[in-house]
Amino acid sequence: MTAPHLFPLQPKIVTASTAPPLTATAPSAASQAEAENIAIAVTKYLGKRPTRRSAPFSCAWALRLHQEMFGLVWDWAGVPCWQLPPEQGSSFSPLQAVLQKRAVEKLFVDISTRAPDEKKLKEEASDLYCRALALRPFIDGNKRWARLLEAIFIKQHAG
Repeated sequence: MTAPHLFPLQPKIVTASTAPPLTATAPSAASQAEAENIAIAVTKYLGKRPTRRSAPFSCAWALRLHQEMFGLVWDWAGVPCWQLPPEQGSSFSPLQAVLQKRAVEKLFVDISTRAPDEKKLKEEASDLYCRALALRPFIDGNKRWARLLEAIFIKQHAG
């Protein structure tokens, strides 16, 4: 048996009869600001067909895209984890940081050299999404960033 003073935060058992009713809550101010910031990036890249000049699918551009999506809300937007100090959320060793950076760079070298045809476009876009998401280069927003990368890729290459 544990002493209560050693573990003051005991888990609360919730059952169907004691659970509070589910209610819809308003989005937080940060969530609303993120949504507005993302809408600007979506409009920029999906409002018209993106060119290779406006969306070159380079590593530098992909980091800027994240910054465009979240930069009005978060200071760390567009800064990959391998560049952040530990006190800002990075848990990478120097070796892990180098490997992570190389993996992200390789993804965009692979993608930028491809010219998919209509039959393979969805497959290529799905590969881009899965690889970008698996790398998780940022503290937050990786899934939304990967989805927008995928959408831009499809819009850019769709005939």
